Amino acid sequence: GANIDGTPIVCGGSGSSYYSYYQTCYNYTNAGWQEFASMKEKRRYAAGITYKNKFHVFGGSDGSRSKTTELISIDGGLEEGPELPEAVNYHAITSINSTVSLLSGGVTDANNYSPLTWYFNHETNVFSSGPSLLQGRYSHGSATIVDKVTKAKITMVTGGWNGGYMSSTELLINGMWQPGTNKL
Repeated sequence: GANIDGTPIVCGGSGSSYYSYYQTCYNYTNAGWQEFASMKEKRRYAAGITYKNKFHVFGGSDGSRSKTTELISIDGGLEEGPELPEAVNYHAITSINSTVSLLSGGVTDANNYSPLTWYFNHETNVFSSGPSLLQGRYSHGSATIVDKVTKAKITMVTGGWNGGYMSSTELLINGMWQPGTNKL
């Protein structure tokens, strides 16, 4: 899901059957949830982020992991995006700055709990390898926070699964992942 120009949207997902996959996108208006677009591919367990009033959806699954990306406009327009470096699902994404996002972890063909990350430049549509996470993980969260003292933007990943539920957090500082402090 995302917020495009003040309008909440959700795309894809799955139904009550484990083997059902959706490609429909809905937006929320005064009339409630309304179908407004249909992605080119059915997908669940994808990651998405808003950039320049478009929802950019990365990877996911329609029964097998996907390497594709799509951009959805609030008017229902669809564009194919660049192919991912690897097919991935259960991953996360967060913005690093005004033009670059970071995809992290997930499940790939080579790794059930991937430690891999990729930078994605929305202006050039180019992926580049990022630093590997300290712990491979999927179904985790990611965000970019601002340090209260230094005002530095810090990317973090937290939680997820790697054979068990994870309570760990990792912070990307000076291009390297560092463990966060867990205070439960």
